[in-house]
Amino acid sequence: MKQDLEGKVVTKDKLKITVQPKTKKELEDIIKKTIEEKGDSCDLNFIDTSLITDMSELFLRSSFNGNISKWDTSTQKAKQRSSRCCGSFKRTIK
Repeated sequence: MKQDLEGKVVTKDKLKITVQPKTKKELEDIIKKTIEEKGDSCDLNFIDTSLITDMSELFLRSSFNGNISKWDTSTQKAKQRSSRCCGSFKRTIK
């Protein structure tokens, strides 16, 4: 494991890169940057969300409809509204 320049933990496991944000703000920045680079249907499963306890309104006013099926949401205290106001979002969050 190593930390990138922004302090997020980055691991490489068999050519799979994982980023582990420590705060909701870091997670929002990663999501925004990835959607800008790869589009609304991008795969965000490279993000390890296990340290994030609040994912509320992450996709607020977003047309994101990508893949987050492998996100760890077991520590969530406020996930019920994470896809609120994202009318095109049709994926399940664990």
